[in-house]
Amino acid sequence: MKNKYWIIILLAFLQVGILSGQTQKSLSLSWGTGNLKRQDLTFSNMIHESWSPVNALLEYRKSGKMEQSLLIGFSQYKAIIGEPFEYISFYDGADMTYPHSFLMIDLDSFASLHKIQVLLTVTDDC
Repeated sequence: MKNKYWIIILLAFLQVGILSGQTQKSLSLSWGTGNLKRQDLTFSNMIHESWSPVNALLEYRKSGKMEQSLLIGFSQYKAIIGEPFEYISFYDGADMTYPHSFLMIDLDSFASLHKIQVLLTVTDDC
């Protein structure tokens, strides 16, 4: 009876060793809606908010002898403070307000063999 327990425990440890020796790879692509809320304290205290259906994420992971991770994200928003309105400028005459366009690109990379980690976020406010 004791021999059966030892054999079961030995097989369990052997199975864990076999599973941990396998290399793992993963690739995922996801998209969906996103929400943005930004405040510019330099010029005004108004909060720009927006939502967008254009929000994508691509992710790659690898485990094994060298652990790697790469994440690329893209999103685009058109944020506005309130309803559009017309205003009068001394230089151009009458003009209309328009929403700000935010283009956001995220790049996150990690490789453990060389101890390299790159984080990059680009935000373009048009």
